[in-house]
Amino acid sequence: AAAAFATLSPTDTDTVVLLGPDHRGAVSGGIGIPHFETWRTPLGDIPINWEQVRRIENQLPLEILADDREHSLEIELPFLQMTLANFQLIPLIMGTQSAEACRRLAEVIVATLDNPSRALLVASSDLSHFFDDPTARALDEATLQFALNLDAAGLLGHVAAGHHRHEALACGAGPIAVVIHAAQALGAT
Repeated sequence: AAAAFATLSPTDTDTVVLLGPDHRGAVSGGIGIPHFETWRTPLGDIPINWEQVRRIENQLPLEILADDREHSLEIELPFLQMTLANFQLIPLIMGTQSAEACRRLAEVIVATLDNPSRALLVASSDLSHFFDDPTARALDEATLQFALNLDAAGLLGHVAAGHHRHEALACGAGPIAVVIHAAQALGAT
């Protein structure tokens, strides 16, 4: 993760849309956001961009979470704080990761960005769990190829097939799919 974040320019980003899966069932099937004015870490405070959150909420219901125990967002914050000079955060927790929910959330994010060229979209996810090293590397490579090919449907299908085989391939497949859809809408190839 640090190697990826290190490729960023410290001053090119004003807004970070941070998407993570809901591991703890805090969101009742939709999209949630922790109710903080700022997110405090040992490295300092990160302001939440509530203006943009409200624009998202006008198009897609958000569940405001009074208590946040989800680690999938927090784990990315030190990387962002060490890499970026000044930014506001839009932290979204996905309680549902269906293909339709991913497409819809991506559409709303893209439609509500103030300045897409100064926004960074970050999907938080582990990859495979509980495999020996060669198996984990092969499974992770397959998962990563879907992301690199901007194939959100393939990624979601691959992870769902793994789930049916009782294989944890990517807890944040939905957030990754949202970022793929949004990136494509913004012109990524």
